[in-house]
Amino acid sequence: MDKERLKEQLDILSSSATDGFAVSYIHTDPKVDTLFNKDGYGLYGRTEPGEPAVFSDEWWNIWKWFSGECAQRGLGIGLDDYTVGWIGNGYYPDELDTMDIFKGYKGELEINAIPVKKDEVFQYDVPADLVAVVAWPGKINLETSIKNGQIIWKSPIREDVNVYVIKAKNKYVLHPDNKFHRSYSSELSFRFRFPPELQESPIFSV
Repeated sequence: MDKERLKEQLDILSSSATDGFAVSYIHTDPKVDTLFNKDGYGLYGRTEPGEPAVFSDEWWNIWKWFSGECAQRGLGIGLDDYTVGWIGNGYYPDELDTMDIFKGYKGELEINAIPVKKDEVFQYDVPADLVAVVAWPGKINLETSIKNGQIIWKSPIREDVNVYVIKAKNKYVLHPDNKFHRSYSSELSFRFRFPPELQESPIFSV
């Protein structure tokens, strides 16, 4: 698409109910695009950079023009970090991952879901950097069941439950000084592991 064609498309979008959109880049397949991924990649494959390549000088020139055209029409525009935000794909997260301020920061949640049968006594060693331990169904906070380095608990409800042991681990994405890599997608991934009712729990209100 050339600029005139893009402006025509923006005119159509601005006259509709659309109030904004995001530019997103897919990833390549390491099993198929072997040469492109031979030096390593993040998660599921290196970003398909497009043409002009994302973050190149020519790309920034087009982005500046395009975002300005969007603004004139009252349209929001953003860049999805779907693949460019994966550490190992050669973009800004690679640099952030080496910065001293982010090293060792407990910025990611690890969730262990443990099935517990009714009438079974749940016994579990408290992990380092524990954030919360919750049983569902029942929305039961098990923190009062922690004693001498162990969680020992018997469910008061007469059905099988899952106990969710949530702890923090090293990752920079939730660091308060990290202005470049928002944690929104990580939060959604965390929330969608739980039933909708549990998402209303106070542990999600941080």
